[in-house]
Amino acid sequence: MAKRTHIDIAEDHGVKIPVIKKLSREGINVYIFEDVAAALAKQNHRIKPGAELSKSAQVATEGLTTIAELEEQALEATSIDDVKIIKEKVAVLQGVIKVEKERGKLIPIAEVDERDTRIAAAVKASFSKLKNDLPPELEGLASADMCDIIGNHIVEILTDLANAQSEFWKDKEL
Repeated sequence: MAKRTHIDIAEDHGVKIPVIKKLSREGINVYIFEDVAAALAKQNHRIKPGAELSKSAQVATEGLTTIAELEEQALEATSIDDVKIIKEKVAVLQGVIKVEKERGKLIPIAEVDERDTRIAAAVKASFSKLKNDLPPELEGLASADMCDIIGNHIVEILTDLANAQSEFWKDKEL
């Protein structure tokens, strides 16, 4: 039987030829499959070509969409391949998030909260102003006339709030 080449051995183990040559220089008998497999297992682990999540990890990660959920699942994984695959999923999600932020499609939650607080304060202030403006206008009017005046004021407030160019929003960023 002809001696196997480093190319054949590298293909059998799914590695490149320099890896096999390095193992040979380190004194590993590269012609014994188990010795090479053991030496490769001791090196930095990599995901095997064609590796997939184990069935339990697939079930556990179905529907997980946040990075925190995936990281939690990675901590509970029982296989190093599962950890590596989940880690790659997290890296992809982080990349997508970074790109979406750069495109302006994602806004940090703190900015959204701040904006919503400003809007809520503006709405509250506008409607609170009604309690001072309406009594003199409504004094002595019939209820039908009061409804018209109140309705007109509400429409005016909502129009101002909806118009980004309104005096109401000057010096306020949305």
